[in-house]
Amino acid sequence: MRGTKCFPVLDVLDELFCPHCGVKLATFDEGLLNSCPHLVYVFTWDDDLLRFDMVRPDFGQSLLKTLLNTFEYKVLMQYMIGPLSDSDQEKFMRGDFSPQDSIGVTITDYGLVFPDLRFPGLLSSETVLYYIDHNFGGTHLSIDFGS
Repeated sequence: MRGTKCFPVLDVLDELFCPHCGVKLATFDEGLLNSCPHLVYVFTWDDDLLRFDMVRPDFGQSLLKTLLNTFEYKVLMQYMIGPLSDSDQEKFMRGDFSPQDSIGVTITDYGLVFPDLRFPGLLSSETVLYYIDHNFGGTHLSIDFGS
């Protein structure tokens, strides 16, 4: 599954508006401000951690279902960090968490690196990734141009 799709990546220099509905999604200085139906996920990383700041429920459900069936998850669940709690699974699948919640980090602890690289088949071929560069990390905002 890895490498089956290659998504365009565009830099966000100052601010990002959804190309479909015009909602102001993010700025370079403030990060994620809003969401819209076209925003699939927001994934952030820095020196210390990887995390989801936001996930659209349909993608959250598909991603979690796929992640729970990976070899990495099964090994980590059984031998290292235990299973992902039912409440964390439900919150992630509903997209019911904020960047400050631990759920976005918890999901990545189960072997998830960049979602577009790890599970490209879960994203539409019309997905475009927007990248906000930070000093020691960055943010990917995934927008589905087919929605």
